[in-house]
Amino acid sequence: MRFALIILLLVVCAACVRTKLTTYRDPAYASGYRLGKVLVAAQGLPLAERSAVESSFVAQFQTANVIAVRSLDLIPPTRLFTPEAVQSIIESNAINSVLLMTDYAKSTDTAYVPQTHVPGQSTSTVTFYGNMAYVNTQTTPGYTYGGFNVRKPRYSYSLNLFDTANGRVVWTASGDARGSASSGVEEFGHSTAASTLTKMVEEGLLPRPSGGAPTNSKATGGVSTNGRCQSDPHFC
Repeated sequence: MRFALIILLLVVCAACVRTKLTTYRDPAYASGYRLGKVLVAAQGLPLAERSAVESSFVAQFQTANVIAVRSLDLIPPTRLFTPEAVQSIIESNAINSVLLMTDYAKSTDTAYVPQTHVPGQSTSTVTFYGNMAYVNTQTTPGYTYGGFNVRKPRYSYSLNLFDTANGRVVWTASGDARGSASSGVEEFGHSTAASTLTKMVEEGLLPRPSGGAPTNSKATGGVSTNGRCQSDPHFC
């Protein structure tokens, strides 16, 4: 019932991103714990962020052969649930673990991009016809770049992994994620999920796959990238 009350809070309260996690595993769960089927719940996030985070975690768990479902699908934010109803949903869907994100906060770091002038270049070619010489000159104009501020998102949050059999916290983590000027909620979701599963593999909560730590095409080792970040370091 205590665990159902925790999930009920979720119902009521309804680029390039680099993520750093600090984690701790309860000594009572030092070995032998199996996640089983996981419910991913993001509490206190705006709907866009909540959807991105929960969807990214489900996709990442699938790469580790773990069945996971979003709280958006099992406990829709458009409805009101009693603690008993939430507990019933958890039991009827055979949920073994709940990964709960809380304490979510988003801020912005501002960085100034200094102004830089790139001079133009001229290239000349000479062609001879008999006693005559013809000069063809092509000029690339110069340009000025910078002189503006870029705003880079920063996210902080907590993660708790619960054992639904007794409501105890198996594993806890605090996260700090910093994005590029062009990153958005999708990049945040991918980076956070990839970082978390990488940690879970390192700490024995998930088996180590033969191909290395779980990743996907948009996030590797907690770093989610996009073209703008790769092409212009000022935006990273």
